[in-house]
Amino acid sequence: MKAIKPFPCDTRYRSEIGKYQVSLTADCFHCGVCVEACPSGVLERKEGFNHVAALHSDRCQGPHCPPGPFFCTTRCPAEAIKIDLAPQWKALGDFRWTPDLIITTWQQAETGEIPLGNLEYRVLRVCP
Repeated sequence: MKAIKPFPCDTRYRSEIGKYQVSLTADCFHCGVCVEACPSGVLERKEGFNHVAALHSDRCQGPHCPPGPFFCTTRCPAEAIKIDLAPQWKALGDFRWTPDLIITTWQQAETGEIPLGNLEYRVLRVCP
């Protein structure tokens, strides 16, 4: 039987919920090094503007960033990037449905793909 390729669609929400929240401190002088360094496209500088913004925090993979732990934070000359667990992440779920499972189930339903990063999308059943 041939596998059916899922048809990707746009998200239904303006802002996705991610595991990490990326913010820039007042020390940031908007040099753009972080925009070039980030492999996930978390940080962005709009064309014609001299301002960096963390517009896509939901894409941040935190310590599991492909080039290394917190890659943009180590590359920032002003050490102005702060990465923490997102506050809405801390409020989601319970001991049966963890925040990881809730978000990854939603992402898989929207895209048909396995989520990227360090999110747990499988449940291990332990039999007595």
